[in-house]
Amino acid sequence: MKWFIWKDMSRDFLLSLHSGNNLVLWNTDSGDKMWTYTYSRLLFDMSLDPFNSRHAALLTEIFV
Repeated sequence: MKWFIWKDMSRDFLLSLHSGNNLVLWNTDSGDKMWTYTYSRLLFDMSLDPFNSRHAALLTEIFV
């Protein structure tokens, strides 16, 4: 899980890995799931760029 600053307006978003291959963005203020992206490979870890929220690195058997 990582806190995710989205659109420079709120810090209420949480990015998390679910079931090994689902990346989910949650609005923690409302409890709503904003979006889900399902990868074909299992994901083990993620790292967000602290300077640009549009950049992320995901760790799997191969680098994505």
